[in-house]
Amino acid sequence: MAAGRILTWILASILVAAACPAFSATPDDVRCAAVKPGEKIEFRGRTLIETPDIAEPQLRLANALISDQCFDQAVQLIDQFVQANPDNDHVFFVKARLKWILFSQAQGRLVVDRALQLRPDFSSMKILLASMYLEEQNFPEASKLLDEVEKVHPEDLWLFMDRLRIEAGVAGSPATLETLTAVMADPHFPPSARGQAMKTAKYMDGITQEQRDRFFTSSMDAGVASDCDLAAQATDLIEFRHDPAAGVSLIEKYLHAGSKCHATPLVLAILAEGYLLEAAKIAPGPVAANAKLVREAKEAAGGNLNPVAQRVAGRPFLVAPLLPFLKGSTDVSEPDENGHSLICSAVISQNAAMVAAQLDAGADPNGRCGHESLVGTLLLTASWDKVAERQSILRSLLERGARVELLHSCADPTLGGDCRTTFYPILKEFDDRRAKTRESL
Repeated sequence: MAAGRILTWILASILVAAACPAFSATPDDVRCAAVKPGEKIEFRGRTLIETPDIAEPQLRLANALISDQCFDQAVQLIDQFVQANPDNDHVFFVKARLKWILFSQAQGRLVVDRALQLRPDFSSMKILLASMYLEEQNFPEASKLLDEVEKVHPEDLWLFMDRLRIEAGVAGSPATLETLTAVMADPHFPPSARGQAMKTAKYMDGITQEQRDRFFTSSMDAGVASDCDLAAQATDLIEFRHDPAAGVSLIEKYLHAGSKCHATPLVLAILAEGYLLEAAKIAPGPVAANAKLVREAKEAAGGNLNPVAQRVAGRPFLVAPLLPFLKGSTDVSEPDENGHSLICSAVISQNAAMVAAQLDAGADPNGRCGHESLVGTLLLTASWDKVAERQSILRSLLERGARVELLHSCADPTLGGDCRTTFYPILKEFDDRRAKTRESL
């Protein structure tokens, strides 16, 4: 199968750069133009290099572009290379990486298997397959492939990285963590390797929370961690370690570090949540003593507290401390990024207190939640737990005028979940009440 034909279907499914005004250059264009092929890395007495069996400069650059998430540029370069070298089978490697990163491991695996059928000694492809095995925690199969590659290319960078991953997964130690920290902090390693070092350490057993926290700080200072990593660490501090002051301090540190790159809506919502939990320690609602913290929360959340309220909707354990601060500071109709209003999110999360609060604030009991009504969303969610909460939500909606829906379907014992036992008696009660009211009129 010629390389030109094997690349056709990937090029058809990847969006190349969208049309833009002539001569304009985005920050990503400038960044990607500076990417260079991977070079030799000197690390603790050994020389490492990525894909040592792939010598073609264009493919080495394409691989580096993929690691830097310059996908449009990588695809264009690969296309040019294939036009000039239609039978070069090394192109399988960059194609497999693109498929894995942009679509799924399963799609990338199809390319890997085909390539190794055609060329069983393709070392870089064996390493890529070993990495896939490691994602599945299949250490024996990964180790077997790594042993084969080590005989011919002991300098392979990802041979080294995958050995570290196995070490961390099987018998991680403080020394393993120290090595991962050194890799992550070394700018000579490609972004993909530094990111993998961070991911490996994050889930490593046998290290203390203090060591994890130090590693996180190192990853932030090295510029490897993303806004999502910052959000996860702050959430851990605020919600699971019950230390909102530490979570707030962490976010503020990196927002004030000369760059606003971490000031994403999620991070700012978590920051606002932290401020309000600190305010709740002072008083169980807005008072003069916590007014500064409440003001800072609103500023962080963009003027109203809807971003925090959306988090509360999905986290019932936040209702008690934060609900008093949300009253009068949310928009009942403002949707989140998924198009869900606050009451919709609360129904989905089976958060009875939040549903009641939103109805008190003026939310429409007959509002929509995606393609369903609020009542329909509740009734059509197959579940066997939170019975009291779900019954409370249904009563709250019906008491505020929501339509009685699915009465006859809910009586059917074959319907999924516990609709017949949990909801039908309440639906029948309100249907009978309304029938009597209609008769009296």
